[in-house]
Amino acid sequence: MTLGIDNLENQSIPISSGNTLYVGGTGPGNYTKIQEAIDNATDGNTVFVFNGTYHVRVTESRGLVVDKSINLIGEDRNNTIINGSGCEDIIRVTANNTNISSFTVRDGRYGIYGWYINNVTISMMNFIQTTYGGIRLIQYNWVSSFHTINTCVFKENVVAISISGAKNIISGNIFENQIFGIDMLGDYNKIIGNKFINYDINYFLHLKIVYSIGSIICENTFINSQGNDSMAIYLDHGNRENIISNNSISGYDNGIFMDWDNKFNMIVNNNISDNIWGILIRNRKYNKVISNNFINNTHHAYFRNTIFTKWDANYWGVSRILPKIIFGDFKIGAFIIPWFNVDWHPAKEPYDIEV
Repeated sequence: MTLGIDNLENQSIPISSGNTLYVGGTGPGNYTKIQEAIDNATDGNTVFVFNGTYHVRVTESRGLVVDKSINLIGEDRNNTIINGSGCEDIIRVTANNTNISSFTVRDGRYGIYGWYINNVTISMMNFIQTTYGGIRLIQYNWVSSFHTINTCVFKENVVAISISGAKNIISGNIFENQIFGIDMLGDYNKIIGNKFINYDINYFLHLKIVYSIGSIICENTFINSQGNDSMAIYLDHGNRENIISNNSISGYDNGIFMDWDNKFNMIVNNNISDNIWGILIRNRKYNKVISNNFINNTHHAYFRNTIFTKWDANYWGVSRILPKIIFGDFKIGAFIIPWFNVDWHPAKEPYDIEV
C-alpha cells in the first residue's frame, strides 16, 4: 500500500479577480488548446482547464510556454492531464508571479522548467514518470526566487524537484519511488511536512542540500521499506547554520550524512531508527547533534576528520546513566587513528517527537 495520489484531497483554488479564459468543456467561446488561451491572456488572468487529456508538444524541446503572470488551473488534479508526448519541457515558465495547480503532468523530460524567475507557486499537482525531473527551477541570484511547491505528488521520476535560489518553501508533498527526491541549493529555504517513501527501488537519495545558509528541514517523514544503497538526508559541501529538526528517518543505509566543510548546523529532536548508519559526519566542525532518538540502528553514529561536534542529551536506544561514547577516527594519508566524542548527558528515555 502506498500513500499515492488519491490520498491527497482536491481543494478549491482561489481564482484571481482578473478575467478567466476557459479551455475544454462545452461553453461558448471556450478554447480547445491550452497554449491558445495562454497566448490570449494578460497578466492577472486565469486560464481554467476542464478535465481531459491535452497533448501539448509543439517541438522536441517544448510543450506549453507560460510567459505571463497568470493562474493556470485544472479542474481536477487526477483528470486534467497535460501530456508532453516526449518533449523536453512540458511546461516552460518564463514569467514571474505565476500560479500553476491541479494537473497531472507526464511524459516529458521535465514537468515544469523555469529559470531566472521569482514567485512561482505550484500546488496540487501530480508529476508522473518524467524522464529527468518533475520540477526544475533555476535562480543563480541566491537572494531571491520565493517559490512555493506544496501538496504535490511525485511518482517514479528520476528527480522530483531540483531547485536553486533563496527563500523557497517546499511543503506537504509526497515523493514515491524517486531516485532523487529534492536537490536544493541556496539560502533560507524551508522543507516542511513532506513524505518521502520508497518501496521497491535501489540506490536513491531523498534530500540533498548544498551551499545553503539558514535553511530549515523539519517535520518530514522519510521511509525506506525495501531498497538498498539509500540515503535520507545528505548535507553536501558548504552548508552553514541549517536546522534539521522533528523529522522521522527510518530504514535507510544512511539516515543523515554530513560531508565536507559544513559548519554550525544543528540536528535536533529527530527520530532516527532502523537504519544501518543513523548519522555519519565527515570533515565537519562546530555542528550540534542534540536531543534526538537513536533507536534500533545498526550503528547510531560515526564521524571522520570531524572536530568540535557537540553531542548532547540524545537517546541512544537504552536508558543510560553514564555518558555515551561516540566512536570515530581521523584519517591522515594512509593512517587511520581511532578517536571518540562523548555525549555527556544522554537521555534516559526516548523523547516524544511528533512529526
